[in-house]
Amino acid sequence: MAGTYYLEIVTPNGKVHEGDVQSVVVPGAAGSFGIQAQHAPLISALETGALEMVDADGKRSVLAIGEGFVEVLSQGVKLLTDFTNRDEEIDRGRAEKARERALNRLQEHDEKLDKARANAALYRANARLKVIDRS
Repeated sequence: MAGTYYLEIVTPNGKVHEGDVQSVVVPGAAGSFGIQAQHAPLISALETGALEMVDADGKRSVLAIGEGFVEVLSQGVKLLTDFTNRDEEIDRGRAEKARERALNRLQEHDEKLDKARANAALYRANARLKVIDRS
């Protein structure tokens, strides 16, 4: 069996996951990257996207996550993110409507539009849809 390490995922609402995993693939600011046991220490920014993890028993899970940070230390990995959604928590119709609303806002030529906020809504919707499609 592959080596395992402790993973903790924390949002502003508290811990959403803690336990041993074999591996995690996170959406880093410079692209997705994997973390396995004995990974070198690092701190990296996270982008909104899909996180894939394989638990200690070999079960694969996919979560939508928001922006944040990941810290890899010899004691384990800590991931701080502004939100997470498991596939069973995501409503496809709602995510598709959110994506459509965000795209429509971004196509408008309204000077008062907060483009960063509209882009963030689009990224969240896309991440949620990606998780549904991978599950």
